[in-house]
Amino acid sequence: TLVDLCGHEKYLKTTIYGLTGMGPNCAMIIVGANHGIQRMTREHLGLCCALRVPFYVVVTKIDMCPENIFRETQTKVKRVLRKAARKAYYVKESAHVEQAVNCMTAGNQFAPVFEISSVTGAGLDMLREFIKQLTVKHSHDKLTASVKQQVLEKEEEKKEYKHTEFYLDDIFLVQGVGIVLGGTLRSGKFSVNDRLLVGPDRSGFYRNVLLKSIHRQCVPSQHVYEGQHATLAIKSLGRNKEQLKRNQFRKGMVVVREQDRELLEQNTVREFLADIKVLHHSTTISPGYSPVVHLGVVRQAAIILSIKDRDGNECTARTGSEVTVRFRFLHAAEFLSKGRSLIFREGRAKGCGRVAELYPPENVQLFQS
Repeated sequence: TLVDLCGHEKYLKTTIYGLTGMGPNCAMIIVGANHGIQRMTREHLGLCCALRVPFYVVVTKIDMCPENIFRETQTKVKRVLRKAARKAYYVKESAHVEQAVNCMTAGNQFAPVFEISSVTGAGLDMLREFIKQLTVKHSHDKLTASVKQQVLEKEEEKKEYKHTEFYLDDIFLVQGVGIVLGGTLRSGKFSVNDRLLVGPDRSGFYRNVLLKSIHRQCVPSQHVYEGQHATLAIKSLGRNKEQLKRNQFRKGMVVVREQDRELLEQNTVREFLADIKVLHHSTTISPGYSPVVHLGVVRQAAIILSIKDRDGNECTARTGSEVTVRFRFLHAAEFLSKGRSLIFREGRAKGCGRVAELYPPENVQLFQS
């Protein structure tokens, strides 16, 4: 699946949401040969490095670019990759494609670079073959994992119970069906007629629902396994069995099985601690600063309550600072987990890091009767 993300600065939050929430296997960064490396190109490279997403570079429009400008663009591409701790691996002939595919692993120091023209067709065959081999590699890995999971399903049931986590990235209201939730199952397994909990909503509650049907790639299915994207048709449970409405759901909510109530109590929080690195800020960051925090499909403004250095002393943060920050969501509680990658932004100010600690509220009712 190809996901087209925005290149313009105005839609940077959408690009960040795509990189954090969609869980891409890799990213293609497009550079116009006649325009060279733009500021947003550097931003996108930085995001890929911060989120540890393997990437490759495609230089386009080489047919209309003067020779001197083209050479200058090549130099700038090498320079910006060097700053991202990567070496440019130029794919000049078909024999280089297989090696370029091998470069697309997390932590690899090489980044494949393709030079193409849609007018003359130069380089398109190699790029097409590269994407084909890359797709086959990822599809084989997913298929192998899925088959293994289904074959060993009975054995896994005998082992320790595995928590389920399904993150919503889209909500639909289908006529004649009702509410349909789209998202990715990060762990565990769902089956038709499972009793589920969906939330937290804007009031912090989880709603009891019944899983009526599952669709994967527009095909009905009885099960959805870890790592698969699916849509779930649900209906309300409980004493009142109220009709579900679209405005009761939002992106970033989580769906779990009814047995995972304890997990929800531990991971539904308004406040959390994160180890972060400030990528850019024009002045200093201090308590009271309110950026937008991206944690996978979760996207919400949060206020900084405290900032401490590695020695545990109160401090302020500047560009390049590595500090521990305590955040508090401004609008609603969210379901988080330790170790999840995050990006925070406010205008041109940006930083990245990982969740280090969660602070679940005490004596708070999460489940509707």
